[in-house]
Amino acid sequence: MLLEVGISNIETQLKDLTQFTIHYGQEKGLHLLGPLSTKNRTSLVSFRIENASKVEAMLRDKKIIVAARKDVIRIAPHFYNIKDDIKRAIDEIVILIN
Repeated sequence: MLLEVGISNIETQLKDLTQFTIHYGQEKGLHLLGPLSTKNRTSLVSFRIENASKVEAMLRDKKIIVAARKDVIRIAPHFYNIKDDIKRAIDEIVILIN
């Protein structure tokens, strides 16, 4: 499947989704951990969120999969995700923390 899609297409999609995740999260008031540039980073995007494990569990109940580490929520988009997936995850995070 990966070869059918093409590695360069996957790379382009991941950079686009990563940049979107960073900017949309910041636009919604989330505190980014890590660099803004996609040049030297993976597609993992982390935001500082109090009670991250509790938020992760509530998101899982809504079929939104993220990872929690201490007070950090990590969003890890992949090439099969679309921007609406990211928007939904971030919008739900914002609702849960406010």
